[in-house]
Amino acid sequence: MSDALIALSPYFSENRRFNRSNLDSLLGAYDFKWQESMPKLLDYAVHNSFFHRSDRTVHEQVLFRLESKSHPITCYDLIEGKAVKKTAEYMRREILAATNALKAFGITPGDRVALTGLNSTTYFALDIAMGLVGAVSVPLYYTTPPADINDVLIASGAKLFFVGMPNLLARDKELTVDVPMVSICRVPAPADSKVDSWESFLSKGKDATAPIKAPVGFNDIATLRYSSGTTGKPKGAVFTHANLRYMAESIVSISSWKARNRPGRYLSFLPMGHVVEGILGTYSPYYFPSPVEIYFLEDFRKLQDELPHARPTVFFSVPRIFEKVWEALEKNNFGRIYIKTKNKPLKAALRRILKNMTLKRAGLDRCAQLIVGAANCSEDCSATSVS
Repeated sequence: MSDALIALSPYFSENRRFNRSNLDSLLGAYDFKWQESMPKLLDYAVHNSFFHRSDRTVHEQVLFRLESKSHPITCYDLIEGKAVKKTAEYMRREILAATNALKAFGITPGDRVALTGLNSTTYFALDIAMGLVGAVSVPLYYTTPPADINDVLIASGAKLFFVGMPNLLARDKELTVDVPMVSICRVPAPADSKVDSWESFLSKGKDATAPIKAPVGFNDIATLRYSSGTTGKPKGAVFTHANLRYMAESIVSISSWKARNRPGRYLSFLPMGHVVEGILGTYSPYYFPSPVEIYFLEDFRKLQDELPHARPTVFFSVPRIFEKVWEALEKNNFGRIYIKTKNKPLKAALRRILKNMTLKRAGLDRCAQLIVGAANCSEDCSATSVS
């Protein structure tokens, strides 16, 4: 609050007077009623997220929030049915250690650094560290075959490649591009692997000093997001630091004032190399002005089991997840009655009960925002709803 007041203070101390005589002579006198205009202006500012705009990049914003005591951030790795807690202080140390190591390795602003892996706090810390040294991240889908990875490493000009897929560690001999590789897997690399360990990499930056401010401008390239290659060779899309900030803040702006100011929860399960998860989902929680818990699900096949435990307040998903929720409703006796009945009073009575029951069973009952995209929705599902 004090920082906000300091930033706004010049606007209240200019002591200016505005002369409208020329304008009034052309258009007539105007009786400005600020009491009527101010609510509309505030609504517009909130809707467009003006109140959340900062001069920090998304990577700097993450560090800023990890230091916050009033709006703390807590992260969890969901691994084999267990939630492994990572405090804000732990995450900050991990990010700064990775930043130091990247600098010691010789990564400079503009250098391309590729990575692939399962959703985890380590993946996230590395992604933020890349932004803090000004590197351009090149995330790859974890299903990308070695041949396509070779092509992307060459096309992007990557100077370093982080491997987070155990099955890729076993196939590292198929990665023929001459690029240093580091493992971020939980399991150790094979004895004859040419991939360096995460611990060994971090040790390179013990004596380096992590930057407080990233050496980049908002028009500089932040990341290259390559397609999955399902329609031909993977193609890279360019995103600047301004793009990342705008996309991260947009999620805050579409949330209601009540939702954004209450404790939030977010579950990361879509591939972090994807634009939706890796940009909108990864960075947006750090712009909510409230305490936030962030869960990283390693195995997306466990989503149905983990959703009721995480109970997110904002949830990104592909349509298939919501289609499964609808299919579960169709198998319920009351659900079938609701779908088939033409009796409006009965339908209205069942709607409230089924909506609460269905969302709670799915782990979505706390959600203030359900966001779907990145794939087609079936006609059967899109033609019906329980809203």
